[in-house]
Amino acid sequence: MGGISIWQIILILLVVLVLFGMGKLPKIAEELGKALKMFRSSVGETEAETKKQKAKQKAKQKPKNTKTSKTRAKTPNKKAPVKSKRK
Repeated sequence: MGGISIWQIILILLVVLVLFGMGKLPKIAEELGKALKMFRSSVGETEAETKKQKAKQKAKQKPKNTKTSKTRAKTPNKKAPVKSKRK
């Protein structure tokens, strides 16, 4: 019940050969190749469009003013005192 074994593939190829004959197999393979090429190119175009749309959305979501507010009070950067463990 797992994958397709080599014997099943051979059987499928033999059935296709009997149904279509040797003359039509090259034409069928050529058409199948063209269809796969068109499918891949359309998938690539769709992915490119999706990336562009995501980039536009990210650009819109970025805040315009990234500077900190001047009204915040500045606190000095002080370190906590270190306690010694002498007895």
